[in-house]
Amino acid sequence: MNILRGDIIHRENAGHLTRVTIQVKDCEIKVLVIDTASAGYLQKKKSVTLYIKETEVILAEPAHFTTSIDNCFPGEVKQLDQGKLLSTLTLNTPLGEITSIIFTDVVDILSLQKASKVFVMIRSTDIMLSE
Repeated sequence: MNILRGDIIHRENAGHLTRVTIQVKDCEIKVLVIDTASAGYLQKKKSVTLYIKETEVILAEPAHFTTSIDNCFPGEVKQLDQGKLLSTLTLNTPLGEITSIIFTDVVDILSLQKASKVFVMIRSTDIMLSE
């Protein structure tokens, strides 16, 4: 388990979701907290501890965009529904349609729109199987 300390520098609510930005050293970490009614400690300037599972750390090689993720596929944005905090993207991939939910500001940063080409990455530890 990775354990870090930081200070909350921004908080944005949308219904039962809260996006918290935490300053850890010289970096900003963004966290989505679900069902925040009982999370009164999520206040600006408050110090918090971050726990990050080792299996949730993704590596990428910047020059060639090679990553440590097993499942990488080309995709194209078929539909984009932007909300205040989160956006839902329907993606056409070689697997078929895949849905992704990402922060709305990331949609803007990446300039995503209908027909945008993307690279879809799915961690092997985040896939469930059934009979």
